[in-house]
Amino acid sequence: MKQPLLLLAKLTVSIGLLSLIANKIDLQKLTVLLAASRTIYILAAFGGIILGLLLSSFRWHLLVLSKAHSRIGFGAILDLYLVGLFFNSLLPGGIAGDMARVHHLQRHPLTVGDVFGSVVVDRVLGVLGLILISTSGALLCQTTLLQLEFPIHLVYLFTVGVIICAAILRIPLERWVERLPRTNPMVAKCISIYISVRDYLRTKAFWTGLGISLVVAIIWVGTMFFLARSFDISVPPAYLIWMVPTVAILSTLPVSFSGWGIREVGYIYFLKQVGVPTEKALTISIVFGGMVLLTNLIGGIWYLLRTILARLKGVSATL
Repeated sequence: MKQPLLLLAKLTVSIGLLSLIANKIDLQKLTVLLAASRTIYILAAFGGIILGLLLSSFRWHLLVLSKAHSRIGFGAILDLYLVGLFFNSLLPGGIAGDMARVHHLQRHPLTVGDVFGSVVVDRVLGVLGLILISTSGALLCQTTLLQLEFPIHLVYLFTVGVIICAAILRIPLERWVERLPRTNPMVAKCISIYISVRDYLRTKAFWTGLGISLVVAIIWVGTMFFLARSFDISVPPAYLIWMVPTVAILSTLPVSFSGWGIREVGYIYFLKQVGVPTEKALTISIVFGGMVLLTNLIGGIWYLLRTILARLKGVSATL
């Protein structure tokens, strides 16, 4: 019962925010802007999203390989990553895709802790990369940000986040973990996941993955740069380096459906601070969200085809 209510609440937030925006803009201008967009930049932006997806899959692949007892091909990991994106975008909670990745990855020679640990660390690395790039952008355009109309505390929030993440990674929790009762199956599983995550921090794959996360975050900034060029929007590059990962982080908050509504409000508000009209800000946000949704749907189509093929093979085997 909770899952349908959660989904309904998220849909309500997304539809409510999008409706509020629609009532304050000229939809005819939005149509004109979309028709006048430059296709070459749209394609470049979409290519950036695909490249970011492939690199993110490769990051998870490195984490899995660092723990696997036998080699797992990149194709299998990309397959699971696409399926995970599809379920994360459509189902409530934002972790359904992660659970799908865990479920299918357990078929390979990995412990439960290593499977969960790889997904958790992959998520952490993705967010940490966004935080680091956002903080770098804040430092690059600090003078500009200080002149804007929103609190500068939002900028320094990510700096604090980096410090907290660094502190957490160095806090020795073994003393408290050893005192937990391992007789409880759930506690034992949580301990296994903690140990796996802790061990990942000591591997080369973790730090390589962090580097990949930084590259992916920069690619997302480049994607928004191409979209801005497509609609003749001029935004200082340093401001984009701060804004894009900031909005991406805000969009991950579990209060809307796949970030819709939150992302649009974020781009409209932040781009307005540097003189971008509401219609143009909304246009690039919708196009960006549509590209991400299309990428996620590819994962769903692939999952459907794979399921059909598996069933056909099962039927032919019984004949």
